[in-house]
Amino acid sequence: MAMTAQRPLSLTALLTLGRVSNLPTVWTNVLTGAVLAGGAWHDGRTGIVLVAMSLFYVGGMYLNDYFDRGIDARERPGRPIPAGDVA
Repeated sequence: MAMTAQRPLSLTALLTLGRVSNLPTVWTNVLTGAVLAGGAWHDGRTGIVLVAMSLFYVGGMYLNDYFDRGIDARERPGRPIPAGDVA
């Protein structure tokens, strides 16, 4: 069975795939929720929620691109999965 060489996984591809440029919207949502709930936005628990929601967001973007890989191959061939940057 022939093995094909794969490109090494790059941090840039992972960051693009996870759409980390949109993370500030996640952070402002968490901070707004903390303030509206009467909590201190600088509380340590808020930091934990910030990290957790950021990870949920990035994970959701990974799943979205996996399930939309066929559509992305047609409509967004430059995205990391159709471009072969992430296998």
